[in-house]
Amino acid sequence: MATEGMADSWLGEASSIEVDAAVQVVDEWLVSLGARRLSQEEFEKRSYPAIAGWRVAFELSCGITEADILVKSTFPWAHPTIFLVDPPGFPSFPHVEASGRLCVFPSGAEWDTTDPKALMIRTVTDASRLLEAGATGANDEDFRREITSYWDATPGLPAIHSLVSPGGPSREVLVFRGKDFVLIGNAKDEMGDWLSHRFPSLRARRTYERGLLCWLDRAPLPRAFPCTVSRVLGYVERAGLLDDLSSILASGVERTTIVLGFRSGDGNAFLSVDVQPSRTGHRRGTQPLKQWLADGFRPGRLPEKLAASRFLNNAILSRQDVRRVDARWIHGRDNNPDLEVLRAAQVALVGCGSLGSAVARLLAQSGVGAFVFIDPQTLASANTGRHLLGSSSVGLFKATEVARRLEGDLPHLYESHVVVGGWEDAAAKQPKTLLEADLVISTVGSWTRESLLDRWLADRRPKLPVIYGWTEPYAAAGHAVLVDRSVGTGCLACGMSAAGEPRLRVTDWAGSTLKQEAACGAFFQPYGPVQLEHVATLVAATALDRLLGQSQVGEEHRVWVGAARQLEQAGGKWSNDWLKRIGQKESGDRKVALAWTQDPSCQVCGGAR
Repeated sequence: MATEGMADSWLGEASSIEVDAAVQVVDEWLVSLGARRLSQEEFEKRSYPAIAGWRVAFELSCGITEADILVKSTFPWAHPTIFLVDPPGFPSFPHVEASGRLCVFPSGAEWDTTDPKALMIRTVTDASRLLEAGATGANDEDFRREITSYWDATPGLPAIHSLVSPGGPSREVLVFRGKDFVLIGNAKDEMGDWLSHRFPSLRARRTYERGLLCWLDRAPLPRAFPCTVSRVLGYVERAGLLDDLSSILASGVERTTIVLGFRSGDGNAFLSVDVQPSRTGHRRGTQPLKQWLADGFRPGRLPEKLAASRFLNNAILSRQDVRRVDARWIHGRDNNPDLEVLRAAQVALVGCGSLGSAVARLLAQSGVGAFVFIDPQTLASANTGRHLLGSSSVGLFKATEVARRLEGDLPHLYESHVVVGGWEDAAAKQPKTLLEADLVISTVGSWTRESLLDRWLADRRPKLPVIYGWTEPYAAAGHAVLVDRSVGTGCLACGMSAAGEPRLRVTDWAGSTLKQEAACGAFFQPYGPVQLEHVATLVAATALDRLLGQSQVGEEHRVWVGAARQLEQAGGKWSNDWLKRIGQKESGDRKVALAWTQDPSCQVCGGAR
């Protein structure tokens, strides 16, 4: 061991004593097995923040392999780390990094921190098993499952961002090269939208090059990585893309991108190789590429295959990481069975305030592909404490800024449609924004406006589902009501009084709960983002169920019931109507699903007569 009084002082005296005791326990066990303590000089050769270390010998079927076991000042809360003394070339064994460090513990591993000896026994045992499997090739499949960990990208090159749809067949793809940025994709429109959303200030003319996707039956092992021109050509030939490659190289591009795609683990992954012609080739010098390739031929007479051969002679290969940014990866890492339905859905959001913007965020993150944002107001600084938007959007229109924010955060979203105005403006001037949606969600919280919206939609497109979401005072409760005439629910008015008061309220209050804004005639309901998040989740979940065809009859009215303690602190109580409806004492902090039934005496729909 290298130091005495090993634990860091920031841990505190009691924890430091535990660390020292833990190190002593594992030291005794390791030394009993023949391990020796590392010298100070050996410690200094390792750029690792260890407080103690031992050299051990692992007896493998192929011989003896030495390794250093190191522990940090937070041992046994941090597991030991093992480095091979003489590591093989990288990548030779699965789970061995280029530095010789063994990845013994998987991400998220847990252990008993009160038993340091057991932790060390587990470490040594698992390391021995890992090394033996690597030496015999028994765990070669681990290379395929974790292939990007062993793909040694060329330093200094930007990662490639990919919108390419994973899966066969092998085919041409498009490549956009920006400053320190590369994007590959399926089509110009899709890539253009992504770039506009991600880099709204990027106004330069966009040029797209041709690249190749070679879709493989399975991931390659490191020994078959495309690190030579002949290996690259082998992959291209097996993919049936040699003619495509010749055509691309003969076009005069200064580099071309070849992507390998394959299944790996429970998803899909990509590796990328850039191929550039050597500038030291025969007579190349500083000649323009096209001129050099066509040397000795009249214009237009150079055979494509010969041009490709000249391009590839002594070509330079650069390996790049590929970061997937397509919808299938963002929304479930290839494991979201609902994505195709959600991606094709369009939701019209009437109201982009604190509740509406939170619902929009949840739906966008869930995979809904297209939105219409309708709101007439600008954002005030007082809104930012419970709104999706922050201070950079103050004074700007909420609808426009919510669209911009979500498109910037999730650039793969389809282009949003924005209506700066109320739903009435949309209905009068752009009715398709509402009528062509798959679902309308209104969080305006105004009876006069929403009752008219409900009537207008019933007249124009009766079977268009609509969700109305609102909070009760202090966000002590929240509601999401699905009006879906296709399954015979009531209209909005069926559950409201003539004055627009919900017939079923969860809470009761003595007097008005509205607060007046300082030096202003505006009024507001006081509540915070935590309470609001429950209601936003309620509305978003109701929306997702309807979009996915999973809504249950008799559960059209979903209610979030907040904490009893917070209700009492705000001066409210459970309403008598609510207690009668549930038939039990209310404890709060729960969701309730109820029916939103037709009212035969409804002045609007007459119980749908």
